[in-house]
Amino acid sequence: MIMDMAGHYHVLKSPSGSVVTNGFQQVAVTYDKSTGAGLLYLNSQVVAQAQWQTFAPKTEGDLWISYRPGAHPNDPTYNTFFAGLLDEIAIYNRALTTKEIQDYYHTMTAGKSVAHH
Repeated sequence: MIMDMAGHYHVLKSPSGSVVTNGFQQVAVTYDKSTGAGLLYLNSQVVAQAQWQTFAPKTEGDLWISYRPGAHPNDPTYNTFFAGLLDEIAIYNRALTTKEIQDYYHTMTAGKSVAHH
């Protein structure tokens, strides 16, 4: 989910069952302001995409990872927090290419056991 400067959310959702338990997975989101393209990756593969009109992402204020402070009582994530582990969090000032995400995934998983969807 990306918020723009006007407070509107731009959402990408993975298909149900994509993320599995008991293993690390790579999750990446990119937004290319020049094209309006939003991509959601899981283990270096695109699992959701959207073509939005270009917008300026909100880059000031608090950054919440694994918590949605704006959730409301009817939201299934209301008053819940991520109960797993997060590792290798990175934020870039540009949209990474698919090749960069795939290269990073293969470098980080070389010789490691990872969950696959």
